[in-house]
Amino acid sequence: MRLAYALALVCLSLPASAQLVIENVTKLSQLDDHGDYNDVWGYVAPDGREYAIVGGQEGVLIVNASDPLAAYEVAWFPGVSCIWRDIKTWQQYVYVVNDCAGGVVVIDMSNPEAPVIVNEFGLSFLQHVHNVQIDTQTGKLYACGSAQGMVIYNLAANPVNPPKVTQWKGQGLSLVNGYVHDVHVYDGVAHAGLIYDGLYVLLDVDSLPAISVIGFKSSGADFTHSTWVDTQSQVTVVADETTGERNLALFDISTPSAPVLVSSLAQGGATVPHNPYIRGEQVHVAYYELGYVAYDISDPLAPLQIGRYDTTLDGPPQLLDGAWGCYPFSPSGFVYLSDIKNGFYLLKLNTPCPTDGSGRPSLCEVWPGKLPTTGQAAPKVLLSGGGLLGTTAVHVGPVTLGPGAFTVLDDQVLAFAMPALAQTGMVAITVENASGVSDPLYLPLQVPGGPELDSGASAVAVGGSITHVLDSDPGDLQFLAFSLAPVPSHASKVHFAIGDSFTSLFLLPALVAGPGGVTTLPGLQVPAAAAGLTVYWQFAAVGTPASYPADVSNVTISVIEP
Repeated sequence: MRLAYALALVCLSLPASAQLVIENVTKLSQLDDHGDYNDVWGYVAPDGREYAIVGGQEGVLIVNASDPLAAYEVAWFPGVSCIWRDIKTWQQYVYVVNDCAGGVVVIDMSNPEAPVIVNEFGLSFLQHVHNVQIDTQTGKLYACGSAQGMVIYNLAANPVNPPKVTQWKGQGLSLVNGYVHDVHVYDGVAHAGLIYDGLYVLLDVDSLPAISVIGFKSSGADFTHSTWVDTQSQVTVVADETTGERNLALFDISTPSAPVLVSSLAQGGATVPHNPYIRGEQVHVAYYELGYVAYDISDPLAPLQIGRYDTTLDGPPQLLDGAWGCYPFSPSGFVYLSDIKNGFYLLKLNTPCPTDGSGRPSLCEVWPGKLPTTGQAAPKVLLSGGGLLGTTAVHVGPVTLGPGAFTVLDDQVLAFAMPALAQTGMVAITVENASGVSDPLYLPLQVPGGPELDSGASAVAVGGSITHVLDSDPGDLQFLAFSLAPVPSHASKVHFAIGDSFTSLFLLPALVAGPGGVTTLPGLQVPAAAAGLTVYWQFAAVGTPASYPADVSNVTISVIEP
């Protein structure tokens, strides 16, 4: 569903002839110690730590991005000096190519704080590779732009020294050069950009080594650089690495044999897009001199720009300047961006969070979605909202953080170290300025060894119901903690059930007037025969329907152990 975005525009203080444009995006970290840069990708360790892999003209940089406010360099691997370097990951391995000399370099991330190069395959056969892509569903690696065309290797057979499966250079098409500049493979279809032919080509790669052409279409500006398809295989974003009014476009591929260009995302003028990606209903683009640009494509016929972060001063158009690559797939939701001259950026795309006009701040999002009660000391918390520049205090449960204990990054994002709290379950967080206190957000504190917490707010109409299935062991003693936001102004009732044990609880305003409106129910035992824990909620109200005010909206629940 399309969100109503109102772009918050910020122009940094620079000479009038040069401004950096920032719209709904916050910079959290930046590293720039290795000259010029090219592409960027991401890796997630089994324990959840997040890493960025950044290509440089002189090598490859590994960055620990787990703390978004303090990303740091883990390793630097010198390599062939080359403008073009590309990177992808699969399982515990990073695969690096360059378009000057060599094959595919394999880096083992088993110990992500001490990665090691374990092989370089295809050295004499490939000679050089412009781009690399991996079909993560099947473990096939696609080396694009090599001396042999697009060459496919089977990582599933051997991730360090994979066997070659096949190669392709335009077979099945007439009168083409066949050079595949880049490709995205999903659900057995390779979405290939034939840059010198100006074609977006769909290939059936479901039964390798056989490859056949499903369909093709001239791209918007006839210089087809890169593609990315959505997870429903309905929409593809295609970038042409040239100027033009349709050099970044969405294609409807619901009929794969006949893709149709349905809308343009192009910025016009002398601007040139580079690498676009789709995550959910958003397109994220490394857009050379424009920097990072994001779009809402929930309606592919009417895409909407929702964010931008400019990384280079405007000037005479230069193809190799500005943002080269972006990676929007980290579990945390943060975006990695590589700028040719300015290095690695860790960015946060913000959802606009309008204030109510009273002058008090607003809050719409808290990161992370939950925290353990033990483990990392004082973990970082990010709050996203509106009107945060004038914040004078942050209230975290019973603790108040004054100036110096939090950092306001911009008007939309604020950061602080989580204080030690005695409580578990849902913690109310508010921010305050001279005009008042924001409405609360809730951060669940996870009990070690306890079941998974659900922190999502669900809209529940009077008489409606929601169901949550949470991970738990039979026989466990559980406490239910829930909040209603806003607190109802009338007597109301919540029905809930654990397994076959049903309970009803009347909620008077006084009952839910605790910290943040959070109520903890008595401990209940999960039935011994239960495979897990299912919590059923139904909201009811006392009185006649005409007396129900419209303030009953969200129920947020968590499950905690004693």
